Amino acid sequence: MNRFVSGFALLMLACGSANAASLITLADTPASGSYGWTATDVSDDGRVVIGLNENTIEPFRWQDGVATHIDRPPSGPFLRQPRGITADGNVIVGSGGALDVLGRCCLAVSGVSWQNGVVTVLSPAVNISAGSADGSTVVGGASGNKVRWQNGVVTVIPNSPNTNRGAANATSADGSVVVGTDDLSSGLGYRAFRWQNGVTTGLASLIPAYPGDSSAVDVSADGSTVVGWHQGGSVTTAVFWKDGAITDLGCGPDGGYYCGANAVSGDGSVIVGYGRCGVPGCDYGANGAPGYWHQAFYWSEAGGMQRLIDVLAAQSDRGKLGFQVSQRFVRHVPQGK
Repeated sequence: MNRFVSGFALLMLACGSANAASLITLADTPASGSYGWTATDVSDDGRVVIGLNENTIEPFRWQDGVATHIDRPPSGPFLRQPRGITADGNVIVGSGGALDVLGRCCLAVSGVSWQNGVVTVLSPAVNISAGSADGSTVVGGASGNKVRWQNGVVTVIPNSPNTNRGAANATSADGSVVVGTDDLSSGLGYRAFRWQNGVTTGLASLIPAYPGDSSAVDVSADGSTVVGWHQGGSVTTAVFWKDGAITDLGCGPDGGYYCGANAVSGDGSVIVGYGRCGVPGCDYGANGAPGYWHQAFYWSEAGGMQRLIDVLAAQSDRGKLGFQVSQRFVRHVPQGK
């Protein structure tokens, strides 16, 4: 599963409907500046968060309130862009680099893993987007193809019908299901796909007569629920696919016009994402015009679509819901932490 987030989006979370919530600020990252830091993944128990500064390409690891740089070794490959972390928080996967013969950065080393300061090259050809729960499988791109790397074996994922290339964005917990986005052969858009057992399937559209654009961003642990976004005309909405059908989640309680789902819980019952809000004041109190500022949403089978900030405000017991928030970023924490 990929718990990746960026921009104003949310990290993966898992919780029960009876749990309560709290608002907790993550410790500052050890940065040369505070601008541009992004969390990219989180361990299953919520104790470890990884990310990078997108301006300086400085990776970090946050654990139990302490954030540290992931330093480059004096020689050999290093982790440059962390993209995924194993369920236990011990292994990080992502894109790597290496110094040239003069000690200058950076020669490209695509797929690497990091554990306790030791960097291992998984595949020099795979640019990693996400990894499985145990780190044995990673997905990404190589030479214009979408690929899965599993225990040293690289599998090229076929294109879905009427497409010519694409990107693998996430994988199920055991690595057997891969989801992502294909480019349409017409050159006029994108289509979400799901791959399993060697077969790539283009996912359903909200508008059968006009497919529109869509992207699969994350998938549940068992691979049955896929989340992402769908664009039809000028409106982009958050969606999920299950059993071949697509469900429109809309843009949150305040409407809006540019929305997407970024992550799904392991059991598929909770989906989180973002939307440009449609009314004043839904941007966490900032002074922005309607339709411009992003707002985090929280959708569950039990409660439907809600503003994340309302879910947090309505419940006050620390940590029971499984959220920790830094500005507009959310990470999963274990119950009772």
